[in-house]
Amino acid sequence: MFIGREEYIQELEDAMQEKPACIIIHGLLGEGKTALVKHWLKETPNTLWFDFNESTNLDSIVDAIANEIGTADAELFAHLHKNKYVIVWDNFDIQADKQPQYAEFLKKLNGGETKVIITSRKREVWLSSEDCSRVQLRWLNNDDLWKYCDVVANDVGITELYNNDENYADIWDLLDRQTGNALAIRIAFQRLAEFGDIQKVLEQCKNGLDTIEGEENTSRLHAALSAFENGHDFARILRLIGLHVNYVDADNLYDMMDGEVSEDFISECFAALEHVGLSRPSKYKIHQIHSVLRGYLNRAYPATEDEQRDFIDVMSQIADRFCDHESEDIRKFVFNWLGANFKKAARLALALDMSEDILVLVQSMGVHAKNENDIDEAMVCFELLAEMSIDYGDKEGESSAYHHLGEVALMQRDFDAAEAWYKKSLDMDIELNDESGIALNRKKLELVTKKRKA
Repeated sequence: MFIGREEYIQELEDAMQEKPACIIIHGLLGEGKTALVKHWLKETPNTLWFDFNESTNLDSIVDAIANEIGTADAELFAHLHKNKYVIVWDNFDIQADKQPQYAEFLKKLNGGETKVIITSRKREVWLSSEDCSRVQLRWLNNDDLWKYCDVVANDVGITELYNNDENYADIWDLLDRQTGNALAIRIAFQRLAEFGDIQKVLEQCKNGLDTIEGEENTSRLHAALSAFENGHDFARILRLIGLHVNYVDADNLYDMMDGEVSEDFISECFAALEHVGLSRPSKYKIHQIHSVLRGYLNRAYPATEDEQRDFIDVMSQIADRFCDHESEDIRKFVFNWLGANFKKAARLALALDMSEDILVLVQSMGVHAKNENDIDEAMVCFELLAEMSIDYGDKEGESSAYHHLGEVALMQRDFDAAEAWYKKSLDMDIELNDESGIALNRKKLELVTKKRKA
């Protein structure tokens, strides 16, 4: 099934006009690489399709192409240069020692009429930008996401449950956990059709949606996950990856393990995950992880309490360091990529009664929200910070929360509320004999008075 994705079709069409004969379409497992190519080629003549799941090798490909177009092997490349064919290598996966042979084959086609489209879970970095064009698929979003969900809900017979307004929040929560992955969404909806209970499916998501061997829509996921069965050499890294949501920074993993595991070994782990379509590099040393992988790792590689504490400690340090960073671009970058991990760390910190970390995380998320003019989120964070500071007996944290609430009220031009919050913060600073806090709050109260008169 193929829905929307016009931008990727345009990228593919643009790539067809480029000099390199090779076009690589890569993405995580289940993002629709094969579906995209099949949709685009449905009315294209002279198409030759090879599925690498069937252990296709280059010699057999050359023989098959020659037989199909009726030419001798010696004349094959000349014929392909002059005539327009589209050769598809689907589910591409070869050993490193075979790469030079395939690279040589593709180079011979450069500048000619024939194109080779490769679908792969990997970027195939052994091919340079001079030898190939790349189209990276990402998750479904916006209209494409809802159109796809409408069709799948109808296919699996949950249209009534799916369209019930009372279930909207839970359906959205379920979709959010699948991060727009087409295959993961279909599996989740199939489970919903089986159970008829959204809460049960949401609970199962925490430990990994069942990947039943032999079932059509989960067999590929089952095969990918089976490569990381218990006892794997990467076990320690996998336990920490399982604590993350959506994105993992390799440098953060290194810090969580106090440098006891080498950066090269961490890179090898991500390379192994990318090989089976469960991870992909994004920016710098940040990697996106498949939604199904998170649940599987929580079940197969549950993190120890010490590892959870290491995760919380690193996340709280990063959130504190960047929430009010002088560079707006850097602040936004960090919170856009790692914001979900800060929330996860806050929940874990609360469960483990790590008072200092939970207060740092809640305040950092509030400061970021305030800087983004997200008034509602900032209010929630700072009100929670005040409540928790009272519970933990942290008077400095309580005063800080009141001051931030005054800031938010001032942003809304609610001068009465701003004055009340600043006064509460001032009273606590006087009690604490915090001279800098006293001076800051008095300055803010003067500002409120000036703005009232303006």
